Amino acid sequence: METNIYCVLMKKSLGVLLHISSLPNDFPIGDFGPAAYALVDRLAGLQIEYWQILPLGPADPEYFYSPYTVFSAFALSELYVSPELLREQGLLAAEDMTVCPAAQTDYARAGALKNALLRQAYAHFKPDEDYMRFQREQAFWLRSYAEFQALRRAAGRPWPQWQSAAPDAGLVEYEIFVQYVLFDQWRRLKKYANGKGVKIIGDLPIFAAHHSADVWRWPQYFKLRPDKSMAVVAGVPPDYFNQLGQVWNLPLYDWPVLQREDFGWWRERVRHALQKYDLIRLDHFRGLEACYEIPGGDTDGLRGQWVRTPGRALLAALQQDFPALPLLAEDLGVITPAVRSLRDDFGLSGMRVGLLDFIDYPRLRGDSEHNIKQVPENCVLYSTTHDFNTVRGWYASAEPEAQAYFRRETGSTEPAAYLRYWAAAPARLVIFPAQDILGLGAAARMNTPGTSGAGRNWTWRLENLDGLAMACPAARN
Repeated sequence: METNIYCVLMKKSLGVLLHISSLPNDFPIGDFGPAAYALVDRLAGLQIEYWQILPLGPADPEYFYSPYTVFSAFALSELYVSPELLREQGLLAAEDMTVCPAAQTDYARAGALKNALLRQAYAHFKPDEDYMRFQREQAFWLRSYAEFQALRRAAGRPWPQWQSAAPDAGLVEYEIFVQYVLFDQWRRLKKYANGKGVKIIGDLPIFAAHHSADVWRWPQYFKLRPDKSMAVVAGVPPDYFNQLGQVWNLPLYDWPVLQREDFGWWRERVRHALQKYDLIRLDHFRGLEACYEIPGGDTDGLRGQWVRTPGRALLAALQQDFPALPLLAEDLGVITPAVRSLRDDFGLSGMRVGLLDFIDYPRLRGDSEHNIKQVPENCVLYSTTHDFNTVRGWYASAEPEAQAYFRRETGSTEPAAYLRYWAAAPARLVIFPAQDILGLGAAARMNTPGTSGAGRNWTWRLENLDGLAMACPAARN
């Protein structure tokens, strides 16, 4: 089959990975406001064609606000609403604005502040035809999500424990308003970025969270017990890094049911995502060939087993709707020939992480698939990702042999050197996290997989955009 993203990227393209929450402003979290527009301006001025972000869904505090465990596969998080844009729209008065900057993302403070401001904005809101059109266009998921949120906030516990009750109609309408405002702000930002020649890469987690509007509304699509608890959960088997494997506590799909309905839920999900993004990074692409099923309730992955999934049929169905299949396959880790075949047969670009060449050096001696000499054209090369230490952070604690290899290959430990090194790889698209562009150390790491806890992951923020604008040209020279 014809490749897709490879055909689009007919020249070397560069991108920046920086999540919305990490943008600087006068609030406890980055949002869709002025800093996002300023970033687009800087990227456009530097001929940086792609801006990649992490998932934008409403994250669950019980999972420490991980953007990969959210209350909806469709909705946007109210934390990203811009108070400045609400004021410009006439929904907030100047005296309503409360600023409280934070050096790191403070989700609890952000939630209290943004929800209070949204309540004030709702009091000034008058529905119009655009509002009604939004509800019609998002009918597949919108009202059920609003009902879920209204019930969740009232119950304060997971949905399988809810008593039968109708949601408060006023709360439902408020939740619909919140999504309308968020989608309007995001639509305007994306239109502005595209107008400046900047495309946005979104992130689509393969699984839905158990405590979500998706599983509550469509339980038939997931492997659940009669009491609606998870019969099996997703994870990974024991490996070199974790002798007990990993348990993700995310429900697995009942693929035969989805396939009998021609993957309607998945098709709606991808269609919806492509309204928000220009390209989609499909997280855990490996799961479209087979998923590792662990019995529900297990605390390790020892009893899990690989179960085949109809990924080929799913991608064929998606290709009917989107012939170019604007998907980037997150195919990191132990990838089998069957997974590679699935990726290549549909012309999808895979991923490479340049730092893995140096992490693997003592074992592979530069013969890693992540080495720039091994990187194919049809892939997206990252220096690091949100799940890795920064380049500087890794170097500070790396083995001397690996450090020497890094200096020998890149020529220096300065960001200008390693940016140029990776930008010269054959990959048509090379993406750098903002932390690597700025040469920041381990304290700027976004996430450490397998760890959790408030204040540890997903909290890094950029101090300002000036340093990013000064450092980016190094990759072009």
